[in-house]
Amino acid sequence: MKYTIVSWNCNGGFRNKFRALFEKYPGADIYVIEECEDPYFYEDEEFKRLFNNGFRIGIRPKGLAVFARPDITLRRLKWPEVGEMSFAPVIINEDWTLIATWTHGKYVGELHDFLDLNISHFNEKTVMMGDYNSSVFFDKSNPKRNHTMFIKRMAQVGLMPMYHHLTGEEQGKETTPTFYLQRKKEQAFHIDHVFGNPKYITECDVAPNATHDYWLTLSDHVPMKIEIETEPQPKFHVTRIVLPPSQAPKPKDEKCRPVIQIRMPNGKLIVDERYGEAFRQFVLAIGWERVYDMNFDVRGEDLITQEKKNRYHKYLVPGWYINLNMRATTAKILVHQIAKALGEKVVCTWGE
Repeated sequence: MKYTIVSWNCNGGFRNKFRALFEKYPGADIYVIEECEDPYFYEDEEFKRLFNNGFRIGIRPKGLAVFARPDITLRRLKWPEVGEMSFAPVIINEDWTLIATWTHGKYVGELHDFLDLNISHFNEKTVMMGDYNSSVFFDKSNPKRNHTMFIKRMAQVGLMPMYHHLTGEEQGKETTPTFYLQRKKEQAFHIDHVFGNPKYITECDVAPNATHDYWLTLSDHVPMKIEIETEPQPKFHVTRIVLPPSQAPKPKDEKCRPVIQIRMPNGKLIVDERYGEAFRQFVLAIGWERVYDMNFDVRGEDLITQEKKNRYHKYLVPGWYINLNMRATTAKILVHQIAKALGEKVVCTWGE
């Protein structure tokens, strides 16, 4: 299952802006809105209906709101509070914890205060998202409890700043701001954040720079969007290993489909005259996900893929295929290449 969550500090007047947000971010499952007014005091019924499956905390003009699609269950969690409206922890479908965040007093100090009281509740299915009003850019102003220290504390429970993790950008050197002080382009900062477990958060996007002129007509902040994959597929970020075409001479018996023997590290012996089948069994035995992690290339194609591209792809495990577009000699070389890359010792020979 996948959740799409959008966070935006609307700078007040959300009743006049929510349609614009929905137009740009249609189909989100959950919204976290900072500086949102209390719908009770307004006659806009469409605006009020947003909170049929959600809530808002804070004073009348500006508060912190969380609401979701009708088929999603949001239950507020009664955690120790820091201030009246800085944090709103909820549990999504009795499974995922979302901590809607809007620090607006001591800023980074509030973040640390919240951790002091509640970090024991955090787990790998915790996402903390919103307007932090905090950045390493301001660390010197807070030498005792600053943003860098906050990042380290979150890392201790396995939660990372997802924008930086996914983009590779350095803290304080972000290319995409989330806030413009007094809506001035020359006073841009990245102070809205998402902390979560990289295992589950597959996307963390700030509204593109090209759209910021539009968002500045509505607010001094731009929206952020994340995707949570509750049952993630394995992620692989290893440099591709490309095997050059083998120059080795073919064994004399290749034309008569030689028997290939592969002695595995645990002593298991794989023997099959069909070298492709033997190679498939080897990949399964050594650990196909480990092999996929290395991203081997065979004649310009992935060794393991979910696409059955041509007749050279053979069923490996449900939903995955293995590329057998190679000669027997190449298969033998590839066995040794894989074993070497994994630090394993195997013996691969031609049978008599």
